[in-house]
Parts: sequence; structure tokens; C-alpha cells
Amino acid sequence: LDELNRTEEAIQLISQYIDSNPSEYFAYTQRAGYYFHQGNYTQAIQDYATAIELDSTSYWSYFMRGYAYKLTHQDELAEADFQFVIQHAEGTTEQVYAYILSDMPEQARILADKLSQDLTVDSPDWYNTLCCYSLMGDLDRAFSMLQELLESGCYNNFHHLRNDIDLIHIHGERFDQ
Repeated sequence: LDELNRTEEAIQLISQYIDSNPSEYFAYTQRAGYYFHQGNYTQAIQDYATAIELDSTSYWSYFMRGYAYKLTHQDELAEADFQFVIQHAEGTTEQVYAYILSDMPEQARILADKLSQDLTVDSPDWYNTLCCYSLMGDLDRAFSMLQELLESGCYNNFHHLRNDIDLIHIHGERFDQ
């Protein structure tokens, strides 16, 4: 539904699923992602918090809750979540993101470079790693990875590409091509 720009419908369907399956952490993470991309950070924070209560190893939820805190100027809460991810999600794209948003660019670069060497274009982490390069300002690397991803046919959610705040640095004339 995200590809079709039907976010509200997706939120409603996930909410119905949660009503029947309230212990499914992943459903809260999914709905939180939709709220986040809508800019509804308060709801996103609540759903990420619930996901964390249900699964304390959901490092993506910690990272994204921290990101939402940062965007709502709750910097101490954001930093606490980022530090948790840095300490516990070793060798993951979540850790790269946390390094970036904790203003630790050298650590972020080292880990992103290591991850990108080990990834294949069909890996779910490929997209997140290219987002990390965009956030770090390495636009050539981000564009290169994006081009490989699109040419592979492994990704076609163009709505998300245009609206993903992680890619804001590469939006523009070069991106539109």
C-alpha cells in the first residue's frame, strides 16, 4: 500500500491486525513506520515504544524511536536510544544510523564501508546502507548504490524513494533522472 500512496489505509489495516494480535511487536513497528513517514512522530514514538516492550531486541525500533525523538527535539531521549543501539546492535545498519545521528561520522563511515562490502543488492540492508551514505553526505556512493538497486529490479517503491527523509540530500535534478 505504501507504493500506492495509501498510507491511511495501511495504518487502518495494521491497526485491525493489532486489535486481533496485540502481542505482535512487528505490527507496531510497521504502523510506527507509516506514522513516522507521515510526520506523526508522537504516534510513531508510542508504537515503537510498544514494539520495544514486546521485543527488547528490536534494535530498529530503538533507532527509529530515537530518530523520532530527535525530530521532535527530545535530544536526551534520542541520544539514550542511539547509545543503546550502538552498544547492542553491533555490525548492523541500525548501528550505522545511530553513529550518524550521534555525530560519530568516523565510526559510521567505517561500519558502512564494511557492511557495503558484504552486502548483495538483493539484501534488505542495501537500501538502508545507501540511506546512511546519503545522510553522511557521500552522495556519489548513495547514488551508485541506488542505481545498482534500481537496475537490479529488487526495489520499485518509488513513492518511498521520493518521500524518504534519509534521501533528502540526494533529491533534486540528479535524483529525478
